[in-house]
Amino acid sequence: PRALEALLGKERSEHFMNDVWGKDSWEHFPASSSSPSYEDLWSLALIEYHLTNSHYRPWAYENDIKLVKEGETYFTSPEPARWSDVMHRGVVSGGASAVLNNLHNRHAPIQRLCQALEEQLYTFISANSYLSPGGSRG
Repeated sequence: PRALEALLGKERSEHFMNDVWGKDSWEHFPASSSSPSYEDLWSLALIEYHLTNSHYRPWAYENDIKLVKEGETYFTSPEPARWSDVMHRGVVSGGASAVLNNLHNRHAPIQRLCQALEEQLYTFISANSYLSPGGSRG
């Protein structure tokens, strides 16, 4: 299937193309019981891998890994961070969101998905990940 349909499912991808794409608005597509599974694309285990593996390509920019709370950045790391540091500095104890930027350049499955979406939609696609504690908005 086309990239958008694989990402959202048939009905939601049709809604996106007909009612959202090209309009002056955006829409969040929350997961539902009929949503496709993304475990093979991105998961908590993969987030941990990207934060902790020293042999993984170093993060290129200062804001590639950061902690954000109430719209304010209070921790950035230009090097791979230790998972425990990120979790205890903000996500667990401080109610912040861990932000991993530029995944379209770092994680091959997400990179392939972004490229497929770019081909289908004729626009640049980027990907970031936000890990927030339950009930928090980061």
